[in-house]
Amino acid sequence: MDFLKPKKILSLDFGSRNIKIALLEKKGEDTWLTNYSIVSLPEKFEYGGMVSFQLEDEIISQLIGWGLREAGINEKNIIITLPFSSSFFKLFQIPPIDPKELKKAINFEARKYLPGKIEEFVYHWEIFKFHNDPKEVWSVCLFGFPKNFLEKYQKIIQIQKLKLKGVYFENMCMPKIFDTSDWVAMVDFGHLNSVITFASNGQIKFAKLLSLNGQKFTSLYSNVLSLDFLRAENFKETFGIKLGPEHQDLSRSLLSFLNNFLMEIEKEISSFETAYRVSVEKIYFYGGNVNIKGVIEYFASFFKDRKVFIFNPFLKIKYPKELEPIINQRGLILASAISAGYCYLNS
Repeated sequence: MDFLKPKKILSLDFGSRNIKIALLEKKGEDTWLTNYSIVSLPEKFEYGGMVSFQLEDEIISQLIGWGLREAGINEKNIIITLPFSSSFFKLFQIPPIDPKELKKAINFEARKYLPGKIEEFVYHWEIFKFHNDPKEVWSVCLFGFPKNFLEKYQKIIQIQKLKLKGVYFENMCMPKIFDTSDWVAMVDFGHLNSVITFASNGQIKFAKLLSLNGQKFTSLYSNVLSLDFLRAENFKETFGIKLGPEHQDLSRSLLSFLNNFLMEIEKEISSFETAYRVSVEKIYFYGGNVNIKGVIEYFASFFKDRKVFIFNPFLKIKYPKELEPIINQRGLILASAISAGYCYLNS
């Protein structure tokens, strides 16, 4: 047991629309979400599709500081999540070797796959087998993240005098929340990026960016209704896809978009099943767009042979009763931050 590890940790997740901060605490055997803050980016960045990387370090730091003060959070120890969209991912195989040589061998292989010098990346790998077959080769899940991006994050939190305790790839910890031997697909229907992740036994086995996202979804409202992006976003969040007969053109455009999105997901799942001889029966959706009225019901009706769920990041996380109404509304937005905090406190 690591007696020096903090019992409380801030978990920071940088998004394209907002910055999510979760304060988690270890109490005995339980992990608690004790406070949180969601800070919207300035409107010109939030609705113009600009990611937080393009904001000045001082501005991002000030937003974080403001969010902490507004929530009354004084904790200084922090971890950050690294966005999949800015990361490098590769799945490759190696033959079984002496465990003592494993790290050296994977580091050697990593040099082949990382898009640049290995010294330019912070990287993480996990090893597994797809099947319980002694003759099967080992599979390696490799994540890489540019060090210059990480240095930007470090500078941002240093301005606020926060103490960095670790980094996690944003979708790496979510499977550990519902540790199951079943094969599952997890889909982040995000604002600028949508990601599909395959996992089992609490471990990522494959991940990939999808071509459609929430911003493109909102653009349909904007184009068909001739609204600016902010008003289109508000219309989407108010009415969702359950529209009256006066919006038939918009309904057709929205359902066409969602059908293309879901067909892409089905194609990725089918390809994964065929390539690795597994069966994926459950799909868990998360991300802000999943809460849009009518969306998850439409998803469930589309997949005839798969079960559709909204990802619940609180399966292993407790929280004060007074937070429950807000958690029900905004809990999915905190999924990455909460999952990373859980990983840190329970590793």
